Amino acid sequence: MPTDLCKANATSNIVSRSNCTGPNAYSVITTADAGAGSLRQAILSANANPNFSTIRFNLPSNNKAIALSSALPAITAPILIDGSTQPNYNASDNTTFVQVSGPITGEIGNGLLFNGMSQGSSVIGLKLSNFPNYGIFTQVENVTMKNVNVK
Repeated sequence: MPTDLCKANATSNIVSRSNCTGPNAYSVITTADAGAGSLRQAILSANANPNFSTIRFNLPSNNKAIALSSALPAITAPILIDGSTQPNYNASDNTTFVQVSGPITGEIGNGLLFNGMSQGSSVIGLKLSNFPNYGIFTQVENVTMKNVNVK
């Protein structure tokens, strides 16, 4: 699917965005803090691409919790982080959401930080918790969130 269509979908009111695939789509397949298939690596890969990117989730059904030991990189390019792509996701049941959490102790700061050229980004279907500052912090305009739970 062309990247332009993914960008159009991500910035519109279309509920299902799971059809955004292609060279700018990255999959999170592990709850590990870093390495291949991690959320951290997906953000790094998306930041390296100036075009709109999509991050999809396909974590094991018995563990959808990503526990961070250090701050995620700031999001500096337009992106869709789509937790609704996680198998068995249900928008009316936040126990099915992918959870991203900071450490109970220490200081990571923010969960997801949007800055640079990340205008037009979206976050769908995530739970963010245990961050000393903000679960999501935007330093740019036009970042949309849908079915996001921040504690």
